[in-house]
Amino acid sequence: MKSSAEVLVLTVGTGNMDKLEETLFQPLEKSLNTGNWNEAVLLPSTMTEENARNFKDRMVGYSIQIKPLPEEGQENDADVCFSHFDRVLTELLEMGYEAKSITPDFTRGTKAMSAALVMAAVRHQIPKLRYIQGARDNRGMVLAGKEEVSEVATGRATMQRQIDDALRLMRSGAFAGVLQILPDVDGSKIAAALVPEEFHREINRLRRLATFWSAWDRLDYEEAVRCSKKLCKQDAEALDQEVTCVKRLAARPDQDKHADMAEWLRRVVADLLANGVRRIAHHQFEDALLRAYRIVELVGQIRLFDRGYDSAQIDPEDLDVREFRKYLQKKGSEDFGIKKENNREVLKASRMLSARFLKRLGDPLGKDLLNFDQNNGVTVKTIARNYSILIHGFSVADLDENSLSELYDRIRALLDKDCPDKTQGIGSDRFGIVP
Repeated sequence: MKSSAEVLVLTVGTGNMDKLEETLFQPLEKSLNTGNWNEAVLLPSTMTEENARNFKDRMVGYSIQIKPLPEEGQENDADVCFSHFDRVLTELLEMGYEAKSITPDFTRGTKAMSAALVMAAVRHQIPKLRYIQGARDNRGMVLAGKEEVSEVATGRATMQRQIDDALRLMRSGAFAGVLQILPDVDGSKIAAALVPEEFHREINRLRRLATFWSAWDRLDYEEAVRCSKKLCKQDAEALDQEVTCVKRLAARPDQDKHADMAEWLRRVVADLLANGVRRIAHHQFEDALLRAYRIVELVGQIRLFDRGYDSAQIDPEDLDVREFRKYLQKKGSEDFGIKKENNREVLKASRMLSARFLKRLGDPLGKDLLNFDQNNGVTVKTIARNYSILIHGFSVADLDENSLSELYDRIRALLDKDCPDKTQGIGSDRFGIVP
């Protein structure tokens, strides 16, 4: 590895053909002698390749490579030059040189060559460039012997590009990607030292937004609330509606308060619906399917909470429950599950059993929940239970954007019957927004 080694990469021009010593070789030598280089790479055109070889011959004791443009005339084609220089820099990085240890000097050569070397350096996040300046004659040429070596940092350009990339990732819902490409300048002294201070505030802002949206997107509502408290004042005010929503989602009531649980779960269902729609848009089809299955199950649980029943702990002595169990026994149907809780037996209802119980109680959605799996087209049962490797199957489900969108339309229609004002989801049209 060459992690501590330094390499200088220089374009090679024609210089003044009558004064090559003063206009080309001496400036090249000055650049090479300014610094502690383990290696130098010369980038001539076919026209200036001989100049590069003559310079290499005179610089005895230096390790110098020559990487000329492949064909005549390419020195005026910026795209071709970029491709060639980009390959050279890639090779250096593959050899073990770090980006911070490579210094491109774009002084000589054509304008196309200079521009191409700068673009290739920025592409590889090389932090510094070099050029020769100094007093000029009446032709605008730097006077021989008056050359000065100057350096320019690329950090501002590359960091702004990273911020632009982070904004695109944020708006597409790739919140973990935002945290990966933006350095933690608040938590790492090394990162803070490497990033120009003028970007620290914006980077911190975007990272805090990403952690807020990420926690909410993975349904960790309590963590999202904690993250919302770290948002800057401007973002907290701009996202007041979203922060209020996530606080309501995080405010889970006691499970024995059935009416409160029903109200809270309707908010959760709305959020799951919006979450699933995002998964479809991102082609995370299996994840969208899991959410669809859970939403349908939750509707049954919500309707039971409305009627004073918790599907996870039903009193076996309840009169309606006792009558329903007699009915199940008469039909030869599967009974409730039984579990011990606080030294007493309670009953558990599956999704389908909840639907049957609701129908028995006269709930108008009981029949819809029972028939949900029987409709033509894409259904929760035929896909999730029989095919999905994440549920009960052994292979990936045969899913696509259209079929899942159809499934979600049917779920939305079901939710319309339960509570019409909740079906639009929470923040679904603004999720991932950057104020």
